[in-house]
Amino acid sequence: MKTAQQIADTQAMFEILAGEKYSWTPELSELAEGYFTFQQCAMGADNPLSVAEAIAMSVGLIGFANAVGWISEAGYRALMIKASEVRQEISSRWAGQFVVVPFGRSAATPATSH
Repeated sequence: MKTAQQIADTQAMFEILAGEKYSWTPELSELAEGYFTFQQCAMGADNPLSVAEAIAMSVGLIGFANAVGWISEAGYRALMIKASEVRQEISSRWAGQFVVVPFGRSAATPATSH
């Protein structure tokens, strides 16, 4: 469980990145926490596909928030740009490398590379 200070810090960072202030509801607070959690997952990912998946989840959350009117179009764009910057920074770890990502592996299935 997050402390009140941790929740306030998450809300403040979300507002800074979005460039606007929000009327915080429990739902928007959870969404902001998810936005950052998925980006943290991307930072710890061991391959570029996992990075892309985590960032896509982060962007999906803010897309939903925009669609239901919790954040403005401008806030959505600002948060999306930040998520894209995070993706680019993390993905640079694999720049110039050929990366094999196992997919759907089981004892009866050979590895597939992408």
